[in-house]
Amino acid sequence: MLDQALPGAEALFWLVPPNSRAPSAQAHYLHFARAGAAAIARHDVGHVVGVSSAGHGWPAPAGVLSAAFAMDAELGASGAAYRALSMPFYMENLLRQLDAIREQGAFYLTCAGDLPLASIATKDIAGTAADLLTDLSWAGQENLPVFGPDRLSPDGMAEVISPNSGVRSPTAVWASTTTPHCSAPKAPAARRSRT
Repeated sequence: MLDQALPGAEALFWLVPPNSRAPSAQAHYLHFARAGAAAIARHDVGHVVGVSSAGHGWPAPAGVLSAAFAMDAELGASGAAYRALSMPFYMENLLRQLDAIREQGAFYLTCAGDLPLASIATKDIAGTAADLLTDLSWAGQENLPVFGPDRLSPDGMAEVISPNSGVRSPTAVWASTTTPHCSAPKAPAARRSRT
């Protein structure tokens, strides 16, 4: 498929599709990234923008995050200029919890309720990618953090959700696991969302 799509392409947007049946996130991401990097090199694609994750440099294994970082390394080695759009928690992920919010008055995260949780809306990811893909004046490899402007904690998110959900006051329920998205008090200055 890539060999049909890439001849003559100057740039490529890269997003690995989810697959809950893959043997591991790492194997899944690397399967796509290795094929992609080889095709990018074969067709001399000059620029690649990939959807990655925040937390580059995180010292411990981190599931899908670690898989995304391995993908970034593969695509960065393709010879193309590469931007790894590094996102935190997607705000839209809370939509998967509408039933829990309505029925239990709660949503569930692996982040302490009182710590800021960096977040981003998918429309802001799309805007950043479109900007990069329509202005190819950049070069080299870079991890580009893309964070939304809000610095809400899960408890703060619950306060925002409350008047709009039909639930009097949803509670953010959290597990004690710390992740790269739940520990930074402020977003990197590299790129801010448009909202």
